[in-house]
Order: sequence, then C-alpha cells, then structure tokens
Amino acid sequence: MLFEYLPPGAGTIHVPWSAVLVYGILANAGYTLGPAADLVLRRLLGDRAPAVAPVLFRYGFAFSMGLTLLPIPLAALAWLVRLLF
Repeated sequence: MLFEYLPPGAGTIHVPWSAVLVYGILANAGYTLGPAADLVLRRLLGDRAPAVAPVLFRYGFAFSMGLTLLPIPLAALAWLVRLLF
C-alpha cells in the first residue's frame, strides 16, 4: 500500500561513478577554495586585506549544501513530469 505513493522507478536509481566523483570534488572545493583565496588575498594585500574568511566560509558552506540538496528538487521535478506526461 505504501509503495504506490513512491515515484515510478524509485527503487531503480543508479548513479554513475563519474557523477559521484564530480560531486565529491565540487563539494570539497566549496570548503577548500575559501581558505586558499583568503591566504592569497592576505599574501597580496598584506595588512590591507579585508576579513573575507567568514564570508568565504558562508559561501562555501551554502554552495556545498545547495549541491548536496540539489537532487531533491530535480527528483521531484522528474517525478512530476512523469506523472503529467
């Protein structure tokens, strides 16, 4: 009874390894590029460098979370398209 509410083909989702690898690289880039950019900025501007580390951390965190949660609306949209068409 409960399974009739699942989207069509819910148990047959296969993700290629290349997509998993790209996801891992992009999610980690969101964290590692922020501190690297902060170090480069401090190296170039010295004491005149603004405190950008907290901002870069927030953007990296938001990017990583958005990337992680992206499959949810994509799967919901695919399910809706299958139901309508």
